Amino acid sequence: MNIEFVNPGADHMVESILGFQTEEATSFWTDPLFWFYPQLDKEHF
Repeated sequence: MNIEFVNPGADHMVESILGFQTEEATSFWTDPLFWFYPQLDKEHF
């Protein structure tokens, strides 16, 4: 069996991740997003 990974793109991945982020989330959970996705505006989120 061959498995092929298809990258859905940064926009889709960020939208999926942000669906689990809440106002109560600590910086331990949110700061890595801004490291992996520097195009995100930390002040906006």
